[in-house]
Amino acid sequence: MRQLHFLPLILLIVWSGCTHRTSEITQRKTVSEVDSLTDVYLQLQDSMWMAWQKLLKDETQRVNSLEAAVEHLTAHEVFSAQVSQNLHFHLKQLSGIKITTRTMADKHMVHEYDQACRTLMSEINSITAGNTAFKKDSNCLLLCHQVLRTEAETQLYRQRYDSLALAFNQFLARHQAVMKEIDPDCTLKEIPVFQAAR
Repeated sequence: MRQLHFLPLILLIVWSGCTHRTSEITQRKTVSEVDSLTDVYLQLQDSMWMAWQKLLKDETQRVNSLEAAVEHLTAHEVFSAQVSQNLHFHLKQLSGIKITTRTMADKHMVHEYDQACRTLMSEINSITAGNTAFKKDSNCLLLCHQVLRTEAETQLYRQRYDSLALAFNQFLARHQAVMKEIDPDCTLKEIPVFQAAR
């Protein structure tokens, strides 16, 4: 009978031990989930950084190719001063706009940049297509080929960057509640994408 008095006390101790253990397991599970989300967050950031670097490198090559083509074409002086002025105007316009995460957020700025590229490409194409001397000029053909290649690559790099930025933005939206544990400096601000600028 005496042992029955201690039974409630023993049951209370066992129950509190189980409750504490369940709380400990839940806490470990939450820490594990945050660690896993942190890994995903860091992988997304790294992937976006690498895609951004490739994109910037290609954008630089694109502008350099256009500059080289314009310089090569204007050196021959086969067309009017007005055509030369137009080419240099669009080239200056293009050089004045840099693609950054800030300029990407401005749809007008990206549109203006892309419009300057397209205009230059169109003018270069129309100049070289109608001139047999340029068709035989291997440097001119090489420069025109570089312009076309960098244009195609730019679109691919932009699509790659956009897909990663959209995944990152979705990750932020989905895990707002734990973002301060994952990255205390995270502002939860969405990353701008090129497709929104079109």
